Amino acid sequence: YYRRGVVHQAMGQDEQAVADYETVERLERKPSSDLLLLREVSQRKLHRGTAFADLARTVAGWPEGWDKSIGLYLIEAIDEPALLARAKTGNPAGVMGRECSAHYFIGVTKLLAENKDAARASLEQCVSSGLITLNEFTLAKAELARLTAPPCFLPPPHVFHPFLVPWPAGRDG
Repeated sequence: YYRRGVVHQAMGQDEQAVADYETVERLERKPSSDLLLLREVSQRKLHRGTAFADLARTVAGWPEGWDKSIGLYLIEAIDEPALLARAKTGNPAGVMGRECSAHYFIGVTKLLAENKDAARASLEQCVSSGLITLNEFTLAKAELARLTAPPCFLPPPHVFHPFLVPWPAGRDG
């Protein structure tokens, strides 16, 4: 369900993503911190994020590490420069991945704040890492596609569902 949640999130189907993440939470005794972080993003996009106090309590219980740094950023306990500085610490082999992840979470919070230019810049930095195996890379690429997509015309519902409109008079079945 975790991977399916990521796919739903990438497709902009946050309701389904949250449902999948919540299924994982019910099945696991202690869900992973990265699952909780991705679920929080989808919930915020749906305007129903975890209360800051609840998320702060959850994050406080996590061991020191990268996921805790992201959690602290999401609850506004650290700012963007502090998150990027923390991405550079620890195992040097993981710096690129942590920077990619940081730029995704920074970008998505900017997007939620309706700062599309800043969001685009951060998401582009995430994607420029080329770390295609990271969920954050996939999600940043999807958010960028939505940001750069031209506005589209959606035809009336009956174009998608021909049975919702009456059958034209005089037409044989």
